[in-house]
Formats: sequence, structure tokens, C-alpha cells
Amino acid sequence: MARLQKAPVVYVLGVVRFPQLVDIDQLAAALHPRLRDDYPHAQQITAPHVSIEIGDDGLHVRNEEIRIWQFSSLDRKWAVILNAGMIGLHTVDYTERMDFFARFGAAVQAASEVPDAGIRFVEALALRYVDLVEPAPGDGVADYVVPTVLPSEVPGIEGLGIQDGVFAARYVTGLGNMRLQVLRRPPSVFPPELNTPVTHANEWGLVRPEGDFAVIDTDHGMSFNPPAPLDVTELKDNMLKLHGPIRSIFDKVVTGHAMSVWKGEA
Repeated sequence: MARLQKAPVVYVLGVVRFPQLVDIDQLAAALHPRLRDDYPHAQQITAPHVSIEIGDDGLHVRNEEIRIWQFSSLDRKWAVILNAGMIGLHTVDYTERMDFFARFGAAVQAASEVPDAGIRFVEALALRYVDLVEPAPGDGVADYVVPTVLPSEVPGIEGLGIQDGVFAARYVTGLGNMRLQVLRRPPSVFPPELNTPVTHANEWGLVRPEGDFAVIDTDHGMSFNPPAPLDVTELKDNMLKLHGPIRSIFDKVVTGHAMSVWKGEA
């Protein structure tokens, strides 16, 4: 797949879920020295979390707070995130997939090498891409995103103009589940669940374009039941497998003109 010179990707997240640890602080304290050369900034962040439990006496929804450790690069464009059941890597400075997978694998490898508290098993693996589609001068969003997924005006009604909209669908792949959202003129570039204290801590407040624009948000995940022993080489191979359908669906929902612009040909 050809690399896009002017790629619209603005955020990428990779996550490994593992069986929940009793003492996450022990892992965090031992992990940061192993990551400090690449991620010197350490923060502990409290974030809201909704817990839903179903028991014999019905469904219970609880608002809770969870503690998240974040280790950020010197320029704060990359960060490793960690809580009691998850480790991830996210960035607003993505260049290409193999670089991302190498960094992701290195962080997980470091977490697996911590004595006693290290990660040993994998329950799930997921990858998420957020692309910001800003038309070039003289172009419109419809020149970049195919009409089947672009929220648009209802034809035949005079004076009715679209203010915002969302296309959303879930798909089953040979690996797991994939989700696609195309948001037109959303309130912020980050989808709501990514617009959190974790991204705010790195000052990743992406500037919302003033004109018409769209956000393509795609994630793809796989799970392991029972949990699989952690193998970082296999983990990176699985991330590459998850990436394939994400790129394929991206290529189908954008136009040839968009690809020409992002390749620097137009």
C-alpha cells in the first residue's frame, strides 16, 4: 500500500487488554524506568468510568473513577497509557504502521519483563485510527468521502441544509469486530470517548476546522478466550493483521480525488 505524503491521520491508538492486576502501582513504578529514555514525563490521571453490572437483582449502572498512568515523550506527541487491565500506545505524530508497531511492541515487552507484576497474558488487542478530512480550497467534503457513508442533505427539500451528522456501522471480520464512524462537522475532531483527561494531559486539543469537514474513525479488535500467553512478536503480527482491514475500508470510503490530494498528485 502506497504511503500518503499528506495523510489525513491525526490520531492512532493501540491497546492490549490483560487479566486485571491487583497492584497496578507496582507495575507502573517498575515500568517507567524502563521507558524513561523515550517517555520521560510521568502522570497519574483520574478519569470517569461507567461500570455496568447485570446480576440476579437486575442491571446496575455505577459512575466510578479509574486511575490511569501515562508516560509521555519529551515533545508529548507519543504516550504509553496503563491501568489495571490495559496497556496502550497513542500518538498524534503517526508516520507509518511499522514504526507504530515497533514502538508499541517495545512498550509491551518492557511491561512483560517487570518481575512479579509484569504482563503475562493477553485477553484482547485493538487498533484505532482517526482521520481528519479537510477539503482543499475549491473542494467540498463530498469530493473526498463517498456518498454511501457521508451524512448529507435529504434530496428534494428546498432550504434544508445539513448541520452535522454521523454514519456508523459495525462489521464482523475474520479476526474479530470492526467499527466505522464517519462524522460530519462534529463538535470536536476527537470523538467523545477520546476527548478525555488522558488526551488533554498531552494538550492534544486538535483544532476544529471552521468550514465543512469530516472525521473518519475506524477501530478493529480481536479477543482471546481463554487469554493467550503474551508473545510480543505474535502481538505485532496480529496488529499488522488488524491494520489490513482498517486500511482497506479507508480506501473504499474515500474518493480517487482524495487519494490524489493526499499523495501530493493534485
